Amino acid sequence: MPGVPRHRELRGFSWNSAGCLIAALAFPAGDALAINRYNSASMTCSAIHNTLDRERAIILRYSNSSGGPPLYDRYVSDSAQCSNGTEARRSLIPARDGGCSVLYCQQSWGGSNR
Repeated sequence: MPGVPRHRELRGFSWNSAGCLIAALAFPAGDALAINRYNSASMTCSAIHNTLDRERAIILRYSNSSGGPPLYDRYVSDSAQCSNGTEARRSLIPARDGGCSVLYCQQSWGGSNR
C-alpha cells in the first residue's frame, strides 16, 4: 500500500540503541559472570588464596619460564566452581613469595585443557 512504511520504527531509539537495550535486558547478570584477572607474581600465595576464597574463581597470569608469552589460566577455590565433566586439580604457579599450590578445572575423562 502506498504511504505505509515498510518497517516500524522505534520512536526515540536508533537501531543501535535498541540493540544495546535488548542486549542489556537479555544479559542482566553481566557482573555476576565477570571474572577478575591478576598477576600472580605480584601477589603472595596467601593473597592468592584469600582472593580465591572471596571471588571463588579468578584468572591468574604469570611469566613463561621459557621466555615466551605470559601464561594464564582460570583457578578456582574448590571443585564446585568446575563445570560438569571437569574436576579440580592442583597446580603450582609462581607467586611473589615462591610457588603457590592452587586448583584449576580439568576435563575428568582424561583430557587436559593445558
